[in-house]
Amino acid sequence: MGSEHSFFPCYTFPEEKTNMITKLLDDQDCWQEEDVCNNLIINYYSDLFSSTGSNNHDAILNKMENKLTPDMNNNLIQPFTTVEVAQALKEMHPTKALGPDCMPPLFFQRFWPNIGSSITNVVLHALNTREFPSDLNHTFITLIPKTENPQRVKDFKPISLCNVMYKLVSKVVANRIKIVISIVISET
Repeated sequence: MGSEHSFFPCYTFPEEKTNMITKLLDDQDCWQEEDVCNNLIINYYSDLFSSTGSNNHDAILNKMENKLTPDMNNNLIQPFTTVEVAQALKEMHPTKALGPDCMPPLFFQRFWPNIGSSITNVVLHALNTREFPSDLNHTFITLIPKTENPQRVKDFKPISLCNVMYKLVSKVVANRIKIVISIVISET
């Protein structure tokens, strides 16, 4: 039958303290316990992702040559299709880490004949109207160690664990952009 937690794959239970950050070294090389770790993490990433640069990119953008032809641009702005949604789902790794929906892509792939039209309608509505239901936009952000023995916040990297619907919308857009990306962005 499995463990008593096998029905709740997304939830952590108090007795499961593995993979927890219980202490970190701060900037003064002092160990901080779990209650202070959250603030260390938030401050580190707030500083890291805060921009102090100029927001005036017009000078740079005005000097850039347009690489897309009108036909390429027209293809990019066409309404998204059912075929694109189905293709994107097929390309998704079936057992990636779970997001807040607790559903792996495998579920959607396996039951596509039953749920495909409903899922496609939601995805196409989001893509073609640019209105994405906020409850499908929830994301878990978790820290993954970059080193064998992480001691500081910089020894971790954040990853986002998104709902499958969010991943599906992103994958459809990425597949469409993939066609022209090498023309717009140089490999060097």
